Amino acid sequence: MLSKVLFIIIFLFSLTSCNHNLNYKEEEPNFSSAEEAFNKAFDYIKIKDYHKANQTFEVLEKEFPFSTWATHGQLINAYLNYEQGIYGEALANLERFLQLHPTHKHADYALYLKGMIFYVQVNTSERDQKNSYEAKETFENLIAQFPNSVYAKDAKFKIDLVNDHLAGQQMEIGRFYQSKNSLVAAVNRYNIVIEQYQNTIHVSEALYRLVEIYMTLGLKGEALKYASILGHNYPHNPWYHRAYDLMTNTDKYYLKNNKWYKKLL
Repeated sequence: MLSKVLFIIIFLFSLTSCNHNLNYKEEEPNFSSAEEAFNKAFDYIKIKDYHKANQTFEVLEKEFPFSTWATHGQLINAYLNYEQGIYGEALANLERFLQLHPTHKHADYALYLKGMIFYVQVNTSERDQKNSYEAKETFENLIAQFPNSVYAKDAKFKIDLVNDHLAGQQMEIGRFYQSKNSLVAAVNRYNIVIEQYQNTIHVSEALYRLVEIYMTLGLKGEALKYASILGHNYPHNPWYHRAYDLMTNTDKYYLKNNKWYKKLL
């Protein structure tokens, strides 16, 4: 999707460059105008010499910073850097673009590309999930600022995936604490999943783990509360059946005198 839209943007810019003859004072030895520099960068793109295209766009921005061509070049250069995995430079390009042109017709694309830069760097093996939070925040900003953008739907989908990833990490930490018998710390992690990531696939397990912990602590009322919530919301989920088996095998008398399927608000 990114490459397809970027191709259209470049194509439109190239058509524009063929129909306008802008008069700029020669500031850079190799280029007499911003248009000439832009066209040269575009020539490099056509032969897939992205490194030289990057360099030429940088010269364009430096020598003709207030030109329309420099504005176009910032966005295209950001995409080229993104494609090459030069994420720091890509972000710098986009930050300048969005700061200088927040209402540009392609500002939604700039935000989407910025979010994608963080998104592709999400690492499930790292505890520091800065990229996950940055991706989520950027996609949320895109949806808030441009709700009708063609990128809004995919941004929402990416947010759901990031949330699922973040919830999964909380579950992993919670299970670790639980295995070390640090039950309060584990409860805190599971509650984060239930409260902050309600629409993820991890909520049912989080509820089961709370049942498990509260039964371990002898807090049968709390265990029954979460088991009931689990049963009401996920009656066919394997985690509910595990909770049911756990509680019925632990204290049949207690359950007999309590309404197992009671909806607790």
